[in-house]
Amino acid sequence: MKEAPVVNLKACTDCGSCLEVAPGIFARRPETGEITVLERDDYPDEDVHAAVTICPADCISPGGG
Repeated sequence: MKEAPVVNLKACTDCGSCLEVAPGIFARRPETGEITVLERDDYPDEDVHAAVTICPADCISPGGG
């Protein structure tokens, strides 16, 4: 099973790009407004790569595994 990507919230600029390109992986926490990674059984490489590539703050790291 592929590990979840990681978002460095201290570096995140809250641009929302990851939400646009990979809404099945990333979401915004309603209580804090922070970006979170959804719990899934699998994280499609293509979607994770798109989010890592588009992030202007370079704060998303792909999961390992």
